[in-house]
Amino acid sequence: MFKIQSSSINTIALAKVVKSTHVHSQSNIFSINDYGAISDGKTDNKQVFLNTWKKACLTNGGMLLIPPGTYLVSGAEFEGPCNGQTNVALNGILKASFDPTLDSITFDHVTNVQIQNINSINSKAFHMNIYESQHVTLNNVGISAPNNSPNTDGIHIAHSNDVRINNAHISTGDDCISIGDGSTNINISGVSCGPGHGLSIGSLGRYQQEKDVSSITISNCTLTNTTNGLRIKTIAPSPPSNAYNITFQHIIMNDVKNPIIIDQHYCPNGNCVQKEESNVLIKGVKFIDVRGSSSTTVAVKIDCSRNKLCQDIELSGLNLTFKGQPTTASCSNAYEKFLGSNQIPSKCS
Repeated sequence: MFKIQSSSINTIALAKVVKSTHVHSQSNIFSINDYGAISDGKTDNKQVFLNTWKKACLTNGGMLLIPPGTYLVSGAEFEGPCNGQTNVALNGILKASFDPTLDSITFDHVTNVQIQNINSINSKAFHMNIYESQHVTLNNVGISAPNNSPNTDGIHIAHSNDVRINNAHISTGDDCISIGDGSTNINISGVSCGPGHGLSIGSLGRYQQEKDVSSITISNCTLTNTTNGLRIKTIAPSPPSNAYNITFQHIIMNDVKNPIIIDQHYCPNGNCVQKEESNVLIKGVKFIDVRGSSSTTVAVKIDCSRNKLCQDIELSGLNLTFKGQPTTASCSNAYEKFLGSNQIPSKCS
């Protein structure tokens, strides 16, 4: 729908603001209505948004105000650098073009960004894409798409550092959150996911010279009726890279098909070369206090590469059942440790 990109170390805040009745009198507030926006949901307001953004971007502390109403926007690209902090206050509804080639909400090369209190509904592809960015915080975000909609990842992160996602409600036909290569210092907490494909790291190893993934923490999340829970996936065959220092902790599963899964033979299109192996090294992964229900008897699947055996995989405090009965774990090509005998499952079969 629109793209925000900037090379400056400024702040772009995208938020739904409830009270803004008196802001027109302030010199740093730029309302799209003052620049000719039409809120009929049919008229393309792309140029109006770009003109209003330019005014706000050039003003230190400038705000682009979107009043109540439904505004059609076909692919506006908000470019920086801006002259200081810039804000986007969303009181209305932004309606995307039906053109399937246009991006959804994309943040490219931005620094010090806060996104809060917004909802994304029925995106054509990824709802939000964070790329080549740093110091990005998303708080209280709602995302929804039909459970059979393809490639509608809720939030995708790649080539970015210091990204925080807090208190999100995500229902999609693909990954609720997907973390691609070059992602470091990612902290995800308080996410409600389902339906969808779960919280995923990968796919990794799809391209040459991919950057490592490291320092990922996913905690205090709930997954309901998803096809996967906590997943790391790599393509086989693949060029070499690393994924390490990854922690999943304090997670609740409600009828999840694959609550814990490491899949290094991931083949999304069914045309992968047989008997080839991934060269992505996965190491230093912890699953701590993961509990609830699985929709299958095997709640833990660790299927690693014969070329790069998974190293230092720790599981502790698991309590995963299937129809009230204990689940099992299946592991191959991995150095895994189940810490504590009172967990379910407690070892690999």
